Amino acid sequence: MESKLPIYQLAAPCTSCQGLNGIKNWNWSADNILHRFNQAVGAVGSVSNLINSFKNGTPINVDGKTLSEEDRKFFYQMALQSQNAGGGQAGNEAIMQFLLQNQQMMNQYMMNQNAANNNNNPEPKDNTTLYVGLGIGGVIFIAMIMLMMSKK
Repeated sequence: MESKLPIYQLAAPCTSCQGLNGIKNWNWSADNILHRFNQAVGAVGSVSNLINSFKNGTPINVDGKTLSEEDRKFFYQMALQSQNAGGGQAGNEAIMQFLLQNQQMMNQYMMNQNAANNNNNPEPKDNTTLYVGLGIGGVIFIAMIMLMMSKK
């Protein structure tokens, strides 16, 4: 299963992202995430070693760059999913399920944000009665002035 959704729609919750979930600087599809994850696993030898590296705080390089703290947290969650599923194809399927669940969480978050934004916008005021009242008052005022001028 190949997904072409951007990472911000697939990623794990992040408190430093000001409401957005996931890895801020990524704009990749799920297959690219899996590729980078597999590169991280290849750099340390196995998923178990990757989990231990994350626990120990050992820096891990992917594509010649050290993983940021956010990346490390996200890959750690992916590694746990893979390990809990037994690794191999089952591990990859568990990771895809993890990504899909996070996508659903992000979609729900975005829908809640849209609903909150819609609820925060008050309905525009209808000033029709104000304008009608001022018009009638103006006509009466002009009629009074004309009446006063005609009596002199």
